[in-house]
Amino acid sequence: MMSRRRRVWLAVAIVVAVAAGVYIYGTFDPVNAFFPRCVFKMATGLDCPGCGSQRAVHALLNGEFAAAVRYNALFLAEIPLLVAIVLAWVLRDRFPRFNRFVSSQPFILAVLAVIVGWTVARNIFFPL
Repeated sequence: MMSRRRRVWLAVAIVVAVAAGVYIYGTFDPVNAFFPRCVFKMATGLDCPGCGSQRAVHALLNGEFAAAVRYNALFLAEIPLLVAIVLAWVLRDRFPRFNRFVSSQPFILAVLAVIVGWTVARNIFFPL
């Protein structure tokens, strides 16, 4: 088990990495820059659940919320969820019930069902 001090340092490292990512994605346009292309889309021609996320981050960081939603609405909806999961992990000693909830099988299966549903729906109704 990881000590509290180590979890805090890991959280700090994550914050620094996110800050660097914010700078890179805010500065460089993923459409015209060195960012990797989606292997799933190149292989199948279909959008994966993450397709458009790089462009959505860039649009969001540049104040273009509507464009970010068009690129990948699920990604934007997942941001608060990801923050909550990271906080639940870092503060698991203080909020053990919440940590158990986000680690539970029903919660994980619900998240996976939403991701699969989004993947199917976006390829039928909202292809990029």
